[in-house]
Amino acid sequence: MTDPTDDPTPVFVADLAALTPQQWVDDVGVATVHATDEIGFAVQVVPPGRQLAAHHHTDRWDHFVALRGTATLHLTTRAGSGTAHRLGRGGFLAVPPGVTHRVDNTDGSEPFAYLLAQAPYRPDDFHHDEPGDGQSGEST
Repeated sequence: MTDPTDDPTPVFVADLAALTPQQWVDDVGVATVHATDEIGFAVQVVPPGRQLAAHHHTDRWDHFVALRGTATLHLTTRAGSGTAHRLGRGGFLAVPPGVTHRVDNTDGSEPFAYLLAQAPYRPDDFHHDEPGDGQSGEST
């Protein structure tokens, strides 16, 4: 038996620029690009004037890479300390497990699109902390 890591051939190739709204699975706009038990990748779009519900993950890291637009990511630690980070195209933010986070594009004039990498990928590791006006689903 060969080790799959010995083969450099990609398992999946996606053209992120070719994603269309018809490929999104909810009204906020989520397209899962690839997922294994170790890591999941999705492209998410938050329209102007919208925000996602604040939530946290017990064991999962969320890694945000901004692709288009600008939004504020609100973070609150377990101890209750809060920070806000503006993320624009090319920006990166890693959110560790246990930190409540929310993507806020309420003051945006264009959609905020980002690549989300989640590790380990466990769709059931999602806990709402407060309502938002957009479905967060399993992807954020």
